[in-house]
Amino acid sequence: MNLLVAHLMIKNVVTIEAGQNVLKAAELMGEKRVSSLPVVSKGKLIGIVTEKDMVIRVVARGLNGKKLFVEEIMSYPVAITSPETQLEEATKLMLSKGVRKLPVVEDGHVIGILSLTDVAKAYPVWGVCIMADLNQGQFIASTDEEVYTKDPVDNITNSNALM
Repeated sequence: MNLLVAHLMIKNVVTIEAGQNVLKAAELMGEKRVSSLPVVSKGKLIGIVTEKDMVIRVVARGLNGKKLFVEEIMSYPVAITSPETQLEEATKLMLSKGVRKLPVVEDGHVIGILSLTDVAKAYPVWGVCIMADLNQGQFIASTDEEVYTKDPVDNITNSNALM
Protein backbone atom coordinates (compact mmCIF):
# COMPACT_ATOMS: atom_id res chain seq x y z
CA MET A 1 0.00 0.00 0.00
CA ASN A 2 1.46 3.36 -1.05
CA LEU A 3 -0.14 5.94 1.24
CA LEU A 4 1.14 9.48 0.79
CA VAL A 5 0.62 12.60 2.87
CA ALA A 6 -1.20 14.08 -0.15
CA HIS A 7 -3.94 11.46 0.25
CA LEU A 8 -4.86 12.57 3.76
CA MET A 9 -3.69 16.16 4.23
CA ILE A 10 -6.19 18.94 4.73
CA LYS A 11 -6.00 21.48 1.93
CA ASN A 12 -6.98 25.16 2.09
CA VAL A 13 -5.12 25.66 5.34
CA VAL A 14 -5.78 28.79 7.33
CA THR A 15 -2.52 30.63 8.06
CA ILE A 16 -1.67 33.79 9.95
CA GLU A 17 0.92 36.47 9.27
CA ALA A 18 3.73 36.71 11.82
CA GLY A 19 2.94 40.38 12.52
CA GLN A 20 -0.66 39.78 13.60
CA ASN A 21 -1.43 39.99 17.29
CA VAL A 22 -2.13 36.91 19.38
CA LEU A 23 -5.74 37.93 20.01
CA LYS A 24 -6.37 37.93 16.24
CA ALA A 25 -4.82 34.44 16.04
CA ALA A 26 -7.06 33.19 18.86
CA GLU A 27 -10.15 34.69 17.21
CA LEU A 28 -9.23 33.10 13.88
CA MET A 29 -8.66 29.72 15.52
CA GLY A 30 -12.06 29.93 17.18
CA GLU A 31 -13.81 31.06 14.02
CA LYS A 32 -12.24 28.32 11.89
CA ARG A 33 -12.39 25.71 14.67
CA VAL A 34 -8.70 24.79 14.43
CA SER A 35 -6.16 24.23 17.19
CA SER A 36 -3.13 25.62 15.38
CA LEU A 37 -2.17 28.04 12.65
CA PRO A 38 0.92 27.91 10.44
CA VAL A 39 2.68 31.27 10.74
CA VAL A 40 3.85 32.88 7.51
CA SER A 41 5.91 35.87 6.51
CA LYS A 42 5.70 37.01 2.89
CA GLY A 43 3.84 33.78 2.14
CA LYS A 44 6.60 31.51 3.48
CA LEU A 45 6.22 29.27 6.53
CA ILE A 46 8.27 30.44 9.52
CA GLY A 47 6.57 28.72 12.48
CA ILE A 48 3.34 27.44 13.95
CA VAL A 49 1.18 28.80 16.77
CA THR A 50 -0.94 26.42 18.81
CA GLU A 51 -3.52 26.67 21.54
CA LYS A 52 -0.84 25.32 23.88
CA ASP A 53 1.53 28.15 22.87
CA MET A 54 -1.18 30.66 23.74
CA VAL A 55 -1.99 29.11 27.09
CA ILE A 56 1.61 28.67 28.25
CA ARG A 57 3.19 31.78 26.75
CA VAL A 58 0.36 34.29 27.12
CA VAL A 59 -2.50 33.30 29.42
CA ALA A 60 -0.41 31.60 32.14
CA ARG A 61 1.83 34.67 32.30
CA GLY A 62 -1.06 37.10 32.46
CA LEU A 63 0.03 38.84 29.26
CA ASN A 64 -2.19 40.83 26.91
CA GLY A 65 -2.75 39.05 23.58
CA LYS A 66 -3.54 42.37 21.91
CA LYS A 67 -0.01 43.59 22.62
CA LEU A 68 1.92 40.46 21.58
CA PHE A 69 2.69 39.41 18.04
CA VAL A 70 2.23 35.84 16.86
CA GLU A 71 5.94 35.64 15.96
CA GLU A 72 6.77 36.28 19.63
CA ILE A 73 4.97 33.16 20.87
CA MET A 74 5.05 30.78 17.89
CA SER A 75 6.92 27.49 17.93
CA TYR A 76 9.88 27.29 15.59
CA PRO A 77 11.63 25.79 13.83
CA VAL A 78 8.63 23.80 12.71
CA ALA A 79 8.76 20.21 11.50
CA ILE A 80 7.40 19.98 7.95
CA THR A 81 6.68 17.39 5.30
CA SER A 82 5.91 17.25 1.59
CA PRO A 83 2.82 15.85 -0.10
CA GLU A 84 4.94 13.03 -1.59
CA THR A 85 6.16 11.77 1.79
CA GLN A 86 4.96 8.32 2.81
CA LEU A 87 2.20 8.68 5.41
CA GLU A 88 3.97 6.28 7.77
CA GLU A 89 7.16 8.39 7.62
CA ALA A 90 5.25 11.62 8.28
CA THR A 91 3.53 9.98 11.25
CA LYS A 92 6.87 8.81 12.62
CA LEU A 93 8.18 12.37 12.28
CA MET A 94 5.23 13.80 14.23
CA LEU A 95 5.71 11.26 17.00
CA SER A 96 9.47 11.76 17.20
CA LYS A 97 9.06 15.56 17.37
CA GLY A 98 6.11 15.39 19.77
CA VAL A 99 3.80 17.35 17.48
CA ARG A 100 0.23 16.66 16.48
CA LYS A 101 0.15 18.86 13.37
CA LEU A 102 2.57 18.79 10.46
CA PRO A 103 2.46 21.52 7.82
CA VAL A 104 2.75 20.21 4.27
CA VAL A 105 5.07 22.49 2.32
CA GLU A 106 6.17 22.96 -1.28
CA ASP A 107 8.72 25.64 -2.16
CA GLY A 108 8.36 27.14 1.32
CA HIS A 109 4.59 27.62 0.93
CA VAL A 110 2.03 25.81 3.07
CA ILE A 111 -0.23 23.71 0.83
CA GLY A 112 -1.79 21.51 3.49
CA ILE A 113 -1.60 20.19 7.01
CA LEU A 114 -1.54 16.65 8.37
CA SER A 115 -2.76 15.89 11.88
CA LEU A 116 -2.43 12.82 14.04
CA THR A 117 -6.18 13.01 14.62
CA ASP A 118 -6.85 12.74 10.89
CA VAL A 119 -4.47 9.79 10.62
CA ALA A 120 -6.20 8.09 13.55
CA LYS A 121 -9.67 8.69 12.07
CA ALA A 122 -8.69 7.46 8.61
CA TYR A 123 -6.75 4.46 9.87
CA PRO A 124 -8.24 3.36 13.20
CA VAL A 125 -5.58 0.73 13.84
CA TRP A 126 -2.88 3.34 13.43
CA GLY A 127 -4.84 5.48 15.88
CA VAL A 128 -4.70 2.76 18.51
CA CYS A 129 -0.96 2.38 17.99
CA ILE A 130 -0.38 6.14 17.87
CA MET A 131 -2.20 6.68 21.14
CA ALA A 132 -0.36 3.77 22.76
CA ASP A 133 3.03 5.13 21.71
CA LEU A 134 2.46 8.89 21.54
CA ASN A 135 4.68 9.65 24.51
CA GLN A 136 7.35 7.17 23.50
CA GLY A 137 8.03 8.60 20.04
CA GLN A 138 7.50 5.26 18.32
CA PHE A 139 5.31 4.13 15.48
CA ILE A 140 4.73 0.42 15.43
CA ALA A 141 1.85 -0.01 12.99
CA SER A 142 2.42 -1.39 9.54
CA THR A 143 0.48 -0.73 6.37
CA ASP A 144 0.58 -4.42 5.50
CA GLU A 145 -2.87 -5.13 4.07
CA GLU A 146 -2.76 -8.69 5.33
CA VAL A 147 -2.53 -7.49 8.93
CA TYR A 148 -5.35 -4.95 8.79
CA THR A 149 -8.87 -5.72 7.75
CA LYS A 150 -11.93 -3.53 7.39
CA ASP A 151 -13.48 -5.15 10.46
CA PRO A 152 -12.84 -2.86 13.49
CA VAL A 153 -12.81 -5.80 15.90
CA ASP A 154 -10.12 -7.55 13.85
CA ASN A 155 -8.14 -4.32 13.61
CA ILE A 156 -8.15 -3.84 17.38
CA THR A 157 -7.08 -7.45 17.84
CA ASN A 158 -4.31 -7.06 15.25
CA SER A 159 -3.12 -3.78 16.74
CA ASN A 160 -2.96 -5.34 20.21
CA ALA A 161 -0.78 -8.07 18.76
CA LEU A 162 1.61 -5.37 17.52
CA MET A 163 1.90 -3.72 20.93
